[in-house]
Amino acid sequence: GRDEFRKFIDSLDDGTYIAIWAKYDADVRDWDALTKSYLGKIGSQKVGATKSYFTTFALIGRKGWQPGQASEDTLYNDKFSTQDTRDSDIVSVSLTMTGKWYTGYLNSEKIGPTKHWGKIFYNFNSFENGSHDKNYVNLFGVKNDGTDTLLLSNIATGTDISSVNTTVIPYLKLSVTFTDTVTRTPNQFGRWIVTYQSVAEGTINPLIAYDFYKDKISQGDSLKFKIGFQTITKNLFDSLPVELKITDANRIVQYDKIFMYPPLGENASTIINQSVSTKNLTGDNSLQLSVNGNMRTPEFTLTNNVWTKNFSVLIDKTNPIMDVTFDGYRIMNGDYVSPTPVIQISSKDDNPYLIQSDTSTFALFLKRPNSTSPERVNLNTNNIHFTPGNSKSNNAILSYSPDKLTDGMYTLQVIAKDASGNLSGSNMYAIDFNVVSASTITNFFPYPNPCTTSMRFVFTLTGSKAPEDLLIRIMTISGKIVKEVTKQEFGNIHIGNNISEWAWDGNDMYGDRLANGVYLYQVLTRIDGNAISKLDTKADKYFIQNTGKIYLLH
Repeated sequence: GRDEFRKFIDSLDDGTYIAIWAKYDADVRDWDALTKSYLGKIGSQKVGATKSYFTTFALIGRKGWQPGQASEDTLYNDKFSTQDTRDSDIVSVSLTMTGKWYTGYLNSEKIGPTKHWGKIFYNFNSFENGSHDKNYVNLFGVKNDGTDTLLLSNIATGTDISSVNTTVIPYLKLSVTFTDTVTRTPNQFGRWIVTYQSVAEGTINPLIAYDFYKDKISQGDSLKFKIGFQTITKNLFDSLPVELKITDANRIVQYDKIFMYPPLGENASTIINQSVSTKNLTGDNSLQLSVNGNMRTPEFTLTNNVWTKNFSVLIDKTNPIMDVTFDGYRIMNGDYVSPTPVIQISSKDDNPYLIQSDTSTFALFLKRPNSTSPERVNLNTNNIHFTPGNSKSNNAILSYSPDKLTDGMYTLQVIAKDASGNLSGSNMYAIDFNVVSASTITNFFPYPNPCTTSMRFVFTLTGSKAPEDLLIRIMTISGKIVKEVTKQEFGNIHIGNNISEWAWDGNDMYGDRLANGVYLYQVLTRIDGNAISKLDTKADKYFIQNTGKIYLLH
């Protein structure tokens, strides 16, 4: 990656020559400014200025050169978008490198890590028995931060290095300088050996355990996985730090946490099992798992301690469904309600992971009679009762019980949003409702009328109480009672518009079918022992002395 490229350039000594080339789409155009600046550290100017995706380039530079000093060439060709493409176009660069012709040097790879250093042995072979062949071996320590420091110079073979502190210096490097100023035939490298005590070594092993929940996860769901890790040496891990890092498509780290696992002994294994919420993640992401990444336990290599997995988080774009009721009933615009209604607003979301958990997902406004603008309802008072959603039913419910309302026409405005911010609608839901404190009731209207086998009564009730007594009498034209219905049989009555739960089937009180024709009916209602006042309507002209007509057709 780009981090590794920058670390590599930083590790070079000034004056070091370096050749870099890319055959296909290296995407230099999308490199960040910091990474492009590192090309300038080796004298490159042209490659970093690339503007196209499919650019082949080659350069030979030198650490410490100024931009423009490197030998470099670029070639744009969109045929390079696939590796199988062959093309005759080429890039070519050349550079003459100069140096001291009677001396040279050789550096070892990084040696270690270890728990205890031993000795250094080396030998070099000479082409002739001349005293003009010289070689000088130096020992460098490599600290935990990657920096080198000279420990010993011009050391002899067999030098004891056990005193080197392995906590501070976990790695070593050897460097030898050869000189022959007479015949230019310096000693030839034979071998060098560093003895030390080996360290632990572990590896991620999916054969022990592996499971990845989903490659595509709904936002808010948990990313769940497990994977095995085992030791492959006799040395134990005294503890096992596991770093879990998630980066998004823009290489920005969205999650980074270290978990500690128990020590692991010889040839032992453990299962790394983790779960991370995707609430704050969107789009394409990359999961990287690193075991012992900080070398808490010295280890030979970390290349087999890293596991990566790409996954996508599906953004929640679905609107919640909002419902509004007054005292448990949906109303029409302008309907009557109680002076002390319980207004319930529910917001149901189909995402079971991002829960609607507080009143911040609701906004409620009430416009009072003779007012020109609505007032926002404070959702942090005793008039509000809130029930959050849950993973089984993400249905949040807000109940608003206003103080006793005066008579007049009100307007309720409300909107809800889910935990992702999706609104219940493009505009606020608004409904007008009417409050009349006095107990009044309209005439009861049969529906449908004429009827055949099922007829109900429709009526409107105002005030704050339902009638305690109700009696309906259905009669023939001559006044003979053929059916009586009491409140217990009639069913529930509420403030506002009502349609009876009870339905007349056209039979008399004995269950016999009545003949087709016109039937009369009367309704008697009482509250606190008194008859309820009539609420006038335009249809009252069809009633004579509180008596209405039913047309029965079988």
